[in-house]
Amino acid sequence: MVIIDNNTDEGKNEQGKDYIVRELLNNNGVFNFYLLDGRRFKNETERFAIIESLKNEGYIRRVEGAIGQTYMLTDRFRNEQLMMYKDLAVRKLDQMPDSEISLNQFISELLVPDMYQSDFKKFLELGGYIIITTKTRQGDFFKKGHQMSLYFLNSLMQENKARQKNSASLQKNIVQERSTSESLNTIDMKSAEHKKLKIFIGWSGEKSMAMAKRLYEWLPSIVPDIVIFFSPAISGGANWSNEIARWLKEADYGILCLTNDNLNSPWINFEAGALWKGIGETPVCPLLLNINSRQLTGPLNTFQSKNFDEEGIKQLCRLLAEKTNLDARRVDISFKGIWHQLNKEMNDDLERISKAEPQDQRPYGLKITSPIELNELSTPVRVSGTYDILPPHGIVHAIVLNPRTNEYWPKKHLMYDKRNKTWETEVDIDIKSTQAEERIILIATIGPCMKTLIDFRKKVYDKTKQALGLDDSPILHDDIDVHDEIKIKIASNKKL
Repeated sequence: MVIIDNNTDEGKNEQGKDYIVRELLNNNGVFNFYLLDGRRFKNETERFAIIESLKNEGYIRRVEGAIGQTYMLTDRFRNEQLMMYKDLAVRKLDQMPDSEISLNQFISELLVPDMYQSDFKKFLELGGYIIITTKTRQGDFFKKGHQMSLYFLNSLMQENKARQKNSASLQKNIVQERSTSESLNTIDMKSAEHKKLKIFIGWSGEKSMAMAKRLYEWLPSIVPDIVIFFSPAISGGANWSNEIARWLKEADYGILCLTNDNLNSPWINFEAGALWKGIGETPVCPLLLNINSRQLTGPLNTFQSKNFDEEGIKQLCRLLAEKTNLDARRVDISFKGIWHQLNKEMNDDLERISKAEPQDQRPYGLKITSPIELNELSTPVRVSGTYDILPPHGIVHAIVLNPRTNEYWPKKHLMYDKRNKTWETEVDIDIKSTQAEERIILIATIGPCMKTLIDFRKKVYDKTKQALGLDDSPILHDDIDVHDEIKIKIASNKKL
């Protein structure tokens, strides 16, 4: 967040954003917005507009099933904060001596929010910026890591290049003042100009972002004469969409980080099309993580792709080195010293993402194989099918939907046969009509809100012997993830 002139409407709006974010940070990233101080806003309309703006920017999201307007900070906000504080930490470390330093004191001086301090310490250690040397009850002590050595060497190289550029520029001026046109012809003026290769890295999704972040951090250590655009590194005061549009237009080379999660991403395809239109055919490289080039479609299929592995990244570095006139042998030496750490960090990212992925969002591949669609059945109905990945016990249920009344009737969870990768359950349905009625059986993952409703419904049934249906609502839609469904007919006067 940036502070703008508080006397303008824009400044007041930004003040409101800062206030909301501070409340979230002071409450471990989760806060009920009904508790916001209304005096901080001009009116309710402004408050809701600021909340919507933060949602649209991807910094907050609503906590489903929670009471009132409860929101939490997103991973995107966390990642941007970590990148911002990383840049501050690197600059601070570069000015500090090569001796043991108190980690707690270092973090506190950077003013890292409490809720991110643990993540930030791991981020610095795993990134190679620090090495923990001593652990005490009072806290850890560290020294500068190998990444800071690379940062220092890279800084020296850039300073040296700047001196060479200035020297060449000075030489050019002297020659122009004292030489004739004949002497000018002996100097290659192009050698006095130094322009870095601009690289645009496109990503969409958490795994793709992890790929992009590692490239952003490590590629300049292998190929120094490049400058990389990585959207989370955009400064807080910049216009997000304008910056992306500018880089898409000015980029000399494009890298698109592709995973099985974003192959059909509209944003990735937009960036691929924009890069194609802006810089031609060869300078765009789809980088593939655990997928193959045969899976690429549309604009992505027109580019020469590389794999995110040791050989693929080495080829990419050699290509960039060729474009910046860097000796290939030097690239190979730098790559050999860096690849192990880059690969380790990427694998750590993928493991973290896998563990953090909500169990109710994993692709289990649940399919119904029996009964047959629109068959008229007696009670009870036995439903069975197959699965690809075994879901955790108890989170996938059969749910009966009455399409006439839009009421949902939660039923039993699925039972699994691990050897054959099959599942089954038995569904009870009460038909009070004298004619057969249609019902839809859903096989769905349920969230915490739906789980609470099912538990409440069971308690009501135990006391009253009356089974309550759940009315259709947005909350219900948001809290169930339907894997497969089937429409059947239930014979009349049958209690299942």
